[in-house]
Formats: sequence, structure tokens, C-alpha cells
Amino acid sequence: MALAVRFAVVVFLVAGPLTDEATDLAGWDAERFQEIADRRAPAWAEVPVEYPPGSVIVFDVVAGPDVVATHRTLVVASFLLELAAVALLWRSVDPSAAKAFLLLGLPLVPMGLQRLDMLVTVVAVAAAVALIGPRRGRRPTASDGWFAGLVAIGVMVKLWPGLLVAGALALGRRSAAMAAAVTTVAVGLVWLAAVGAGLDPIDQVLSLRGATGWHVESLPGTVVALLTGAEQRFELNAYRIGTIDRGLVTAGRVLAVGLVAALVVSARTIPAGARPATVRLGLVMLGSTAALLATAPLLSPQFLLWLTPWGALLVAGGGATPKARWTSDGQIAVVLGLLVLAVGLTGGTLTVFGPDDLTGPVPAFALAVRNLVLVALPVACFAALRAGPEGELTPPGQRTGTPVGGRAPRPTPGTS
Repeated sequence: MALAVRFAVVVFLVAGPLTDEATDLAGWDAERFQEIADRRAPAWAEVPVEYPPGSVIVFDVVAGPDVVATHRTLVVASFLLELAAVALLWRSVDPSAAKAFLLLGLPLVPMGLQRLDMLVTVVAVAAAVALIGPRRGRRPTASDGWFAGLVAIGVMVKLWPGLLVAGALALGRRSAAMAAAVTTVAVGLVWLAAVGAGLDPIDQVLSLRGATGWHVESLPGTVVALLTGAEQRFELNAYRIGTIDRGLVTAGRVLAVGLVAALVVSARTIPAGARPATVRLGLVMLGSTAALLATAPLLSPQFLLWLTPWGALLVAGGGATPKARWTSDGQIAVVLGLLVLAVGLTGGTLTVFGPDDLTGPVPAFALAVRNLVLVALPVACFAALRAGPEGELTPPGQRTGTPVGGRAPRPTPGTS
């Protein structure tokens, strides 16, 4: 059913009457992608671009003679990439993970098919598989180099896959984390050297090409809409409201880094065997990505797709250990419930009100609740990591978990 819905949406977006003229796509992401691909001067150096270099390369590859052709290529490519992610999860993690991935992302289908988010999600899933290895308890077979390359590719398309470095640290894969960090920095330096504009390209990406307003769907944007009743405006290919406070943006990023660090430390200090690698990685990545989204000045609906593979890993983790090991206190159920709520509120609100009518009391309130759920997700993931096998918090000083691929400690004689 989930695949049938996706196929029907693909057919509608490609062959339907609402997207067969360039004027129908005015203001859509595809129009901006086409504009970047058709540039007549160097990106970042002379033409401001809010996307990292990997995204620009993809735009150059998929761009057709006009925006309609580019839109259709994006839709079909995104659908095929989603099928690739499903196949990868099915074969390398567990069939339950593939099914959960399809179901969790269902409310976001139209949004996810029209951007690059599915491409980067597939790359992130492949990097995760490189960390946890194939199923049936075998040791990881992918080298640190493969993981590092995948992370670097993901960061160059969208920045968020850099969080996988934290995921590697959470699993005790320090060499993989170091390789990914070094490779990503090296690729970034090559990009800056090739552009020859100093650090300005980084500022263009981080400042969203100098946007002055909060995205209406972001946490600050919904607060401004609810408290002031201000109208949204279309600025730099997104609906924005109010005025961005750079100090608040910096504080949010610092807070996000702190939450990620707390999740990593918690994952490294839980008792051996309390959480399988799949669940540990899922909790750290889900909490870290939610922290990034909750503190971001731009929060497009398709960004919620970034959360879905980690929820899928949590579902698959249930089959790896006895249920009482990690669900007796309902911690994982709470995390998954929050994820479903966040995705459902996002898809439902955008479907009912559309992207150009989100500052009214009802849609702004719904999105504000969604953003509060995103704030709660890192906390819930932290609590799930800290919960012991029977739902009790891990005592201070408890033995850290066995790193992936490492040997479990030998049992003490005379104990079971």
C-alpha cells in the first residue's frame, strides 16, 4: 500500500495537469534548482548560492532544458532513490526496518519527491549500514574509508549527515569517526580553494544566502506567528516571517551540539548489552537530527524525512533482543510515538493549509506543537539510552557498552 501511494503520487506529479507548465512551478524548489544550473557565472564567487557543492553538482546533472523537465527528473529520481533505501534496509538491516521506513515517511511523500532529501537519506542509510554491519550478528565488513566517503558525500549535498560522526563515536568506532571528519574537512577545503572566495561560500550556505526572516515552519517562526500575528512573506524561495536574530541562531547551534554530545556520552556509558548497536545508533541519530531541526532557522517539511531511517532502525532493533530488554518501560515506544506525531503533524498541516497559508492560528499552532515534539525527541532518546534492560536508569560508573565489532567481556565464574 505504501509503495502504491508513492507510485500514484509520482504519476500525478510527472503527468498530472498541475505541473505541466513552467508557470505552475513558480516558486517551487525546482525553479531555484534550474536557476542555479543555468547560472552564467561561477557559483558562490559571483553568484550567491545557498547550497553546498554536492547539491550544485546534482542540479547540473539533473537539470533539463526547462524547469518542467527538471521537476520531472527530480520526482522520478527521488522515487528510485527511495526504493534503493528500502532495498538497502531490507537486505542489510531487517525487513521490518524497510517497512517502517516506508510507513514513517508516508505523510511526507509529495514533499520528499521534489527535492534532494531522498538522495542524502540514501547516502546516510548506506553510511549507517557501514557502521552496524550486515544483520545476523556478523561483524561490520565495510572499511572506515567507505564510511568516510559516504559521510563526506552526504555533507557536501546537505550538511546534516555530518551527525554520523557522532553516531560512529557512539558505537565506539573512533577510527571511522576520525576518517569521516578528516575526509569531509579535506573535501570542504578543496571546494573553498576551487571557488577562491575565502570563507564566504560557507557563510552563504549557513546564512541561507543572506535570508533576513525566520522560516515560518521553524520554532522561532511559529512563535512569531502566534505571538505577533505577522504575515509571512516570500523571500529567497521560502516563506519567512519576522527578522532573524543571528545571536539566537548561534545559541541554537551551540545547544544542538550540546545535545548531540550528551547523546554520544550516554550511548558510550550504558551497560554492555543493554542496547544493540542498531538501537544505539538509531537513538543517537534520531535525537541528534531532531536537535538540529528544532534549533534551525529553516525547517522545510521534507527535512522530517531525515528522521525516518533512524526510527526504522529502532523498529528493527526490537527483533535483535528480547522485548523486555528495551521496551518494558516503554521508552522506545515513546520515542517512536513522538516521531510519528512529528511526521504526521507536518504532513497533515501542509496538506490541509498549503505552504502559503501557515501563519494563521490553526496551522501555526499545529506546527508549534510539532516543533515542541522535535524538542522533546532528543530528551526522549537520551532517556531511552539511559534506561537499563529493565527500564532503570544506568547507575553512575557502570561499565560502558562493548564497541561494535568488539568482544564482549567474559562472565565472572559462578555467575549466569
